[in-house]
Amino acid sequence: MLKLLLADLSAASQSQASSTAAPAAVSSSRSVLRLAAQLGIGTAERPVALDEITRQDSRVVEAFACGTAVTVLPVTQVVTRDGSYRIGDGTPGPLTRQLREALTGIQEGRIPDTFGWMHDVSRPADRTPVAQGAP
Repeated sequence: MLKLLLADLSAASQSQASSTAAPAAVSSSRSVLRLAAQLGIGTAERPVALDEITRQDSRVVEAFACGTAVTVLPVTQVVTRDGSYRIGDGTPGPLTRQLREALTGIQEGRIPDTFGWMHDVSRPADRTPVAQGAP
């Protein structure tokens, strides 16, 4: 069973998350969920069977993986012993690109960190979030 982050652009959708993954994976996925909510992207996280992606009438048009090292990584195809299955048009989708740009923008200081995620590690005793534009 895979985990699927479902995005719904309708105003009625609500953010919801649960996971049994490792703490770093939970942290990364929760960060992406919080970022999506801030961007107005409604989300839900749930298990998904592989055939939901691979069947002929699949409604999955975009997918990504997230993690500490990869931030947001587009998934454009799934390969199984039965074949290769393209997701959407086989290119990174607009939500994947938007979330990746926002997350890396925060990490690189190009976008304000309104979550308090960034900390100056050059001052070990100081756990104060980094002010944008600070040296």
